Amino acid sequence: MKVKTFGYVVLGIAVLMLGLFPVAYRFANSTDPLTLALYIALVGTVASFILMMYKGTQGYLVGYFTKRTPLLVILACGLLEFAGINLIFSYTTHYITASLVAVIYRTWPLMALLLAPLLLRERISKMELLGVFIAFAGMAIAFLWTSGNSLTGVALPALALVFLAALMDAVVSSLQKRYSYELTSLIFAFNLVSAAALLPIALYFNAASPDFTSSIAGAVIFIGILQNVLITFFFILAFRSVKTSVASNAFMLVPFATMVFEFLILGQPIVLAYVAMAISVCIGFVVVNIRSKNASSYVASRKDTALPTIYDVTSAFVSTGSAGVSRAMHAGGKVLAFYKKVEASGMDRGIDMVEKMNDDGSAYGECFLFTSVDPADGIRPAEMEYVKEIVGHGDDDLVVLGAGEPSAVEHAFEELHSKLQ
Repeated sequence: MKVKTFGYVVLGIAVLMLGLFPVAYRFANSTDPLTLALYIALVGTVASFILMMYKGTQGYLVGYFTKRTPLLVILACGLLEFAGINLIFSYTTHYITASLVAVIYRTWPLMALLLAPLLLRERISKMELLGVFIAFAGMAIAFLWTSGNSLTGVALPALALVFLAALMDAVVSSLQKRYSYELTSLIFAFNLVSAAALLPIALYFNAASPDFTSSIAGAVIFIGILQNVLITFFFILAFRSVKTSVASNAFMLVPFATMVFEFLILGQPIVLAYVAMAISVCIGFVVVNIRSKNASSYVASRKDTALPTIYDVTSAFVSTGSAGVSRAMHAGGKVLAFYKKVEASGMDRGIDMVEKMNDDGSAYGECFLFTSVDPADGIRPAEMEYVKEIVGHGDDDLVVLGAGEPSAVEHAFEELHSKLQ
């Protein structure tokens, strides 16, 4: 399966899963929110531990908790999303419907897209902003149309908390795309941090003893496995596999999926306003993708005329078999690329220059280079095809790729580009 096709399949599964789990919370909303959040975290911890041991990836845990950057990422994601958002959903679904929660919560992709230049160094085009605006307008109309007469004093704080959860998710999602660690061990680490944070709070408030019926216990197990393991796995994989703006707009379809699930499972009618919202999101999604084929998605750290136009092609290598690229991504690096039209003799010269620069790698920092003509070991043809879709280069162009710390890759690109003149 092509890398891009794989990314869209995973994205579709993630959308359906995300549409389902707010409905599942409604089955357990007679339980104390703190108790519910704690046991969802515990189920997620056990389930993710089993998955991690099955995959044999537990060896990554030492690096997560002994190195500064991975530790900060693990703590931020575990506390904000796995503990904080879980607790917010456990509370707010007592007072507002799953559909309304889904509508408000879907504002997070808009926030993530706006954060992309700051956290991901991705460039946002005017057409992408227009597409997001169209999608947001449809969501706002649906919200005002359906909820204006049903808000109570208790519901208003719940709405504010869901908006807070959306902001938290925007930050977490950006971190998860920027720092690419092994997924199964990462999910276990997130769940472990969440359970460790919620347990003392639940003990303090005497909320650690469950009083579950069989249906509530089933809902807790279902949410713990679906939300804290499967959704996270597919969501992170989808968000790494496609462009931030594409994933952000696609996830706006989740409220409509929630509407359908709530109708089928709980018998709640589908409101016409949400049909209008889904249409507007689809229009926005189309508008986002009306952009130049060669639009750069990477913002260089230096405004230097010696630098070529650089493209972020990290998403093409999300499941790569290249050990070098994988190590660079797990260390928080990116895979960047530029292309240049050269004569036939220039191809061989460029390859020789890349090999020499790799031999002198210490001069450029933590990165290594390869080309489209001579890819690194383990790089699949489908990955290079995806790179071509992102970059838009011609068949006769020499594409140079660098994996590692972005500023180090920029440094190497600057020197290489100048020598290829």
